[in-house]
Parts: sequence; structure tokens; C-alpha cells
Amino acid sequence: LALTSGGPFTKSKMGTAKVTFSAGKLGALTAYSTELTEDSMPVWAAALTAQYERTFREQTDEVLLFGDETTGTGNIANEGGTIATTARYLVLDGLIHTALVDTTANSKDLAAALVASDVKTARGFMGTAGKYGVDVNQLVIFCDPSTYFALTDLDEVKTVDRFGPEATIKTGALQMIDGIGIVVPEKYGLTSAAGKIHITAANNSKGSLLLVRRDGYIVGYRRQIGMTVDRVPYSDAHYILATARLDLGRFDAEMSAYLYDITV
Repeated sequence: LALTSGGPFTKSKMGTAKVTFSAGKLGALTAYSTELTEDSMPVWAAALTAQYERTFREQTDEVLLFGDETTGTGNIANEGGTIATTARYLVLDGLIHTALVDTTANSKDLAAALVASDVKTARGFMGTAGKYGVDVNQLVIFCDPSTYFALTDLDEVKTVDRFGPEATIKTGALQMIDGIGIVVPEKYGLTSAAGKIHITAANNSKGSLLLVRRDGYIVGYRRQIGMTVDRVPYSDAHYILATARLDLGRFDAEMSAYLYDITV
């Protein structure tokens, strides 16, 4: 599209950028005896189904964050070892992968505690001169609980004289910083100093913060989460099966920024 003045106007050809999806399958299967069904309260089966779906969604969110199709030893979700071929993280390259692997200039090893200006620094990573980090209405911050509590303890937001009635010393919560909403996913945990999930739990002692341009990504489903509960007559048992097929597409490799190795 090219705007011109006056007239007659020159015709412009509109271009489109293709976002290609290659859906991978996630699934979980649990079998249980008919006796368990008979001896449990009538609401047990419904409660199991609800729990199954909730856990499936939580782990799908984890994949969207830490997913990495790398099958060797460098996988974001399995630092320090070779990832199993059946690991859920292999289904797609997630939001962290964009900044930590694909566009390394969009990630920063802080090796220190957070300060308020770090959020603005991350915004500046996103696109030429930080152009994708300007519109705060399209940005969202994801972080682990420890990093979130570090954010709530920043001097800039902690006291009423500096942050007004929303001061965290009064509310105990921080909805946004630098005008950007904060989300703390259930499955977003501490990472290693490299910003990855290490196979040795003790090495996961650092916080991290992921800044994402929401309109820069699309989650494409070929199959939404589906649940099947049925009997297996020949073994006098029941089973519950949940599956989904999805992929994460992006419009640009500059749509996220990642701060890691945060002292918490």
C-alpha cells in the first residue's frame, strides 16, 4: 500500500504475509477400574474430567511458553540432558524460543535483581528501535511467581506516595508495570542461569520475565481439547483420554523479549 496525494491515484498491490502452521498432537490417557467408579461418590467421574481438562490446559500453556522442537541436549525445557521423544515440549517452538534462540538480541542475561527500568529495556529489544514495544495495550508480561513478588517489591510500586492507592504495600498485588499487564501462569517456574529448565531441579533457582506482543502470535488449533470417557469391556475398566492438535504462529521474529538469570 502506497499513499499518494492528488489524483488520479496509482494502483497499489496489497501484499500478505503467510503464517504457516504445522500442528502437533498433545494427549493424555488414564485408565481406572470399574470398582473405583462403583465405590466412589457419583460426582467423582465429573470431578476427574474437570481436573483432567484443567491440568491439560495448564500444561498446554507451559508448552506455549517453553516449547522447543530441538531434540538434542540444548532443549529449553530440558537443559543438561537429551529430551525424551515423547516430551510435550517438542510439539512446537514457544514464546521464549523466539527471543532466546531465534532472535538472541531480544534476550538479556541480567545476572542481577530486577529494577523497574529493565521492563523498558526489554521493550526496546522488540523490533527496530523497539517499534513493537511501544503499544502497551498489545503487550503482556509473563513471569514466575518469584519474579512477580520481586516486581511487587520494587520501590516504584511499593509505597502509596510513589504509586498511589494501587501501591503493593496496600493491595498486595500488582496488576501492571510500565502500563503492561502481568500474568503469572500456573506452570511458569524458576529456570537456570541460562534461562532454561534444567534437568537438575537445584539448578533452577533464577527468575525470568517474558514480554510478548499479543497481536504478533496466533495459536492455531486443528483440534481443540477433546475429552473421551468410556469403558474397556474386556478388562472391566474405564479410561479417560484427552487430545489436542495445535501450533504457534508468529508474524515476526521480534515479537517477544526475554530477561533471565534474575536474582530472586
